[in-house]
Order: sequence, then C-alpha cells, then structure tokens
Amino acid sequence: MAAANLCAVIYMNGKVAGRYAMPAKKLREALASRAAEVEAAIDEAVERGWVCRQRSFVELKAAGIYTAKDALDLPR
Repeated sequence: MAAANLCAVIYMNGKVAGRYAMPAKKLREALASRAAEVEAAIDEAVERGWVCRQRSFVELKAAGIYTAKDALDLPR
C-alpha cells in the first residue's frame, strides 16, 4: 500500500519538465514518514515497475500513473 500511496503523491504533485516526478527528499515530507519507510516504498515501486529513479527524482512510469489514478479513485 505504501508504494501505491507514493505513486499517488507523485501524481498529485504534478509534472516536472513534462513528467510526473518528485525529488526523493520531498517525498519524505509529503508522505510524513521516516526516510527508511520512504526508501522501502520507492524500492517496492521500482520492483513493481511503477517508478524509476532519475538522479535525485523519482519518476512515475505508465504503470505508476495507472496505479496513482487507481489509488486516488480517478478515471483511468
């Protein structure tokens, strides 16, 4: 569930340079979680193919956008 919430937070943050992405440091604040919990959620989302890391950003892939919309109960 934490990985899906991570995707939802990134999606709600909006686009950065044309992509749904968010700095990893801001994710900890947005999720109000400890760094270890956020890293575990990022790792799980990477394993599931929902996100990828681009330098200091965590970026949604197509499956991550779908997951975010599902978590937010938005049309897909």
